[in-house]
Amino acid sequence: MNRFLNIIIFLFFSLSAFSQNLLDNQWQFRTGDSLVWKNPAYKSSGWNSIKSGVVWENQGFKDYDGFAWYRKTIVIPHELKEEVMKNGGMTLNLGAFDDADQAFFNGKPVGESGSMPPNHYSAYDKIRKYDILAKDILWDKENVIAVRVFDIGGDGGMTGPDVSLKVGGLGSNLKMKAQFPAENHIFSSNENVTFDFTISNATDCVFNGMIKYYLISDFKDTISTNVEKLKLTANQSKKISYKEMN
Repeated sequence: MNRFLNIIIFLFFSLSAFSQNLLDNQWQFRTGDSLVWKNPAYKSSGWNSIKSGVVWENQGFKDYDGFAWYRKTIVIPHELKEEVMKNGGMTLNLGAFDDADQAFFNGKPVGESGSMPPNHYSAYDKIRKYDILAKDILWDKENVIAVRVFDIGGDGGMTGPDVSLKVGGLGSNLKMKAQFPAENHIFSSNENVTFDFTISNATDCVFNGMIKYYLISDFKDTISTNVEKLKLTANQSKKISYKEMN
């Protein structure tokens, strides 16, 4: 199985336990750049439709490099307000971007990874998890998520397979750390891919759900997808072993 030759391994997970995911993978999309596009009042009805988890080159924007924006309108039901207030807000998981991004919620900046021009640098391997404060949510009304993206070259866009908007204090408080045999995360072609990773519950709550984790190369190839049950008591950690034999 030579696919592991000089491949860097990245790992991330999502947990479905108590909170429903309010996002799907369908987004409005436009190439170019204008900070006006972050504003909730801006009308983006004429934008293209595109999916997260697939580079934009494979969705009709071949060979495009530079700035682009993703937008999505979502209604957050009032029934979640008590849980959101108790847990300090919501967590917006946007997966990975190639290369840099700035995220906005109802026009307010909520996070960024990498850097935009003129001093641009890539954060293509970083999973974006941004906090949404309860006071910024419009209950039972339209909320706008807008993401400004800059692609330095090659593939571009929202490349992570999972996006989600969930009550905070759930997945945002589950910490994951992988223990790779080599610091650079590289496995050779004749080497079995084996390592451990630890998931820790940083809250006083019990987590009882399903964990789904992906093994992804630095070329954005999904090597494997794994799903298993996970139960963590308050402040508990659990070690999970991954093994794929050549």
